[in-house]
Amino acid sequence: MEFILHIGHPKCGSSSIQDFFVQNWQFFLKEKVGYVDFDFRVFHKKSSPNPPVNFLKRFKGGDVSEAEFRERLEYLLKQGRRAGLRKLILSAENLSDIFYPTYFKSYLPSDVRVKVVYYIRRPDDWVLSAWKQWQVKQGHTLQQFVDHNLASPIEFYRPVLRTWMTAFPEADFFVRWMHKSTLYNKDLIADFCHCASLNIENKQMVEKRNPSLDYDLLHFFSQHPEIFDSPHDNFPFHILEKYLGAEVYSDHNLDPLGYDNRQALLKKHAAEIDWFIEHFFPDVDRNLILAVKNKKTSEDANEIKNLSKIQAIIFKLLMQSLKKS
Repeated sequence: MEFILHIGHPKCGSSSIQDFFVQNWQFFLKEKVGYVDFDFRVFHKKSSPNPPVNFLKRFKGGDVSEAEFRERLEYLLKQGRRAGLRKLILSAENLSDIFYPTYFKSYLPSDVRVKVVYYIRRPDDWVLSAWKQWQVKQGHTLQQFVDHNLASPIEFYRPVLRTWMTAFPEADFFVRWMHKSTLYNKDLIADFCHCASLNIENKQMVEKRNPSLDYDLLHFFSQHPEIFDSPHDNFPFHILEKYLGAEVYSDHNLDPLGYDNRQALLKKHAAEIDWFIEHFFPDVDRNLILAVKNKKTSEDANEIKNLSKIQAIIFKLLMQSLKKS
């Protein structure tokens, strides 16, 4: 049996890949391919649609003992063998934490073939995406988060991959750059299925996850973190999307990060980027995937207009809420 570990990276398309397997678990099961569910079991009709991120998080935090982790992993493999599965797919973006490889190496038997799939993206794109998803809710402005990353000595991806490759020198590694020009058929789901040697035909496709909200809205939220219960609380975002629809999404002709910040982040991570290109993407057009367009930023717009836009959105949301009540 082949055990496919999709180890992230966070903010690199994991939600879309996980949604695809939740949507199609029955189709894959007929093809003797199992998908690991929230409880670290083979996905079935009563499974939660969430990936096993929380179980792994509890293991690292000490709420799940090493013995329980080993038992769950052994039972998962037993389930797979009993069902005659050819492949088991475990997708969890927090596997990009270097805490985990040692434990998987210790408890995966030698007759299980391991394949590791790892997606990365430009550091500047990652910073912007991570800010939108988590940092806004903690009261951090985009510039504060950029400055924090520029000051940090920590690399994004190379330590993760090196740790997994050290733990599993015999495994097959598929490192993928999240850029349409490098993905199989220019599509993330098709690319993952290609790496995992899976049949994508007759499967249901899924919509893109985590669309970007308007920058001025996000900036407003970053000034009011009390609205959120935690960095993972998306309820306020869902309310906006529910009542206002496409009006709350970002204008792709604007770049909230800005040309200078992007250049600074790419320069800071140049050694890591060059290492990945040399080892995994030697035929990729470096200039194509690292080009920076000098777009207008939201700060270029009139501040009074931005404030007026926020007020108009809040007023419309209030009116919609009153109509629904």
